[in-house]
Amino acid sequence: MARKPRINQAGLTYHVWAHGIDDTPLFGDAVAKEVALRLLREEVALSSWSCLEYVLMSTHYHLVLTLKKATLSTGIQRLNMRFAQWFNKHHGRRGHVFETRFGCRIVDGDDDQLEAMRYVALNPTRAGICRRPEQYPWAGYASTIGLYVPDPLVDVKAALRPVRGSADAYRAFVEERDPRARRGP
Repeated sequence: MARKPRINQAGLTYHVWAHGIDDTPLFGDAVAKEVALRLLREEVALSSWSCLEYVLMSTHYHLVLTLKKATLSTGIQRLNMRFAQWFNKHHGRRGHVFETRFGCRIVDGDDDQLEAMRYVALNPTRAGICRRPEQYPWAGYASTIGLYVPDPLVDVKAALRPVRGSADAYRAFVEERDPRARRGP
């Protein structure tokens, strides 16, 4: 049975992820992470994406992307293929590196964009790698909230648009313990 084609439309924002086959630590060391970030920077430029948030975990990655052109499928396929070729050559192996085609969902509006970005930013803390998301060096979060020089991969202006450009408001949103306090009774 054929797979259902993805909605691939300029102007839409997507939460994208891909996992290593059998939980292979694809991004298990700094060298692999640096290669992945270089390839991602190249793909963001080539595919005309705006990257709002990203994180590289050891076995998978998450991205929040806004498309300027309908290039989601071709771009992610190329990104994953190029990384897989590097990974296999670097480790002297052959075959698949990612378990399936990438996963994605359309982000629906500003509130959903913030939720997707928070999910991505909190991945390292939920995995027990660090206590605070800004402590994890393989993500865009710390530079988006202004703790480090701007990350060339992240379109900070677009990322912070839902909070009127305020890095402090985005940080408060990510760090809130109970969203019911924000929503009220």
